[in-house]
Amino acid sequence: ILYADVVTNSMQTAIDETTRRREKQLAYNVEHNITPESIQKAIRRGIDEEVQARQLVRKTSGTGNEEAFVSQSLLKDLEGEMLSAAEALDFEKAAEIRDRIRALKNDDGGQSPTDDSETTRSARPRRSRGKGRVPRPKRP
Repeated sequence: ILYADVVTNSMQTAIDETTRRREKQLAYNVEHNITPESIQKAIRRGIDEEVQARQLVRKTSGTGNEEAFVSQSLLKDLEGEMLSAAEALDFEKAAEIRDRIRALKNDDGGQSPTDDSETTRSARPRRSRGKGRVPRPKRP
């Protein structure tokens, strides 16, 4: 369906091509005794397969209860949204999603952290130089 006040040359070319293809398809259908039909797809079967696939994933991932599986699935979805927001250069949205992921991982009900210094520091504590080295074993 096209809406326009004036039919341009490019619009007329597209309409003519569509008409040509439709006529060619109809002639082919008549020649080969083909009656076009809508597809018949078992929707219920697809839903059952998806449920079984989710149960298999939950079983193999080691999460026994539905709640843990849903939270893992939600975290994966949120991480995907965060990465796509960062790729789209929407860094504010990506940071909000990152904070939400951290809040969910810390299990504080989805609230974002109140202290901004937590979000800017790395997760690992810094080690001082020279300390914490493993001593060489003494030879007998």
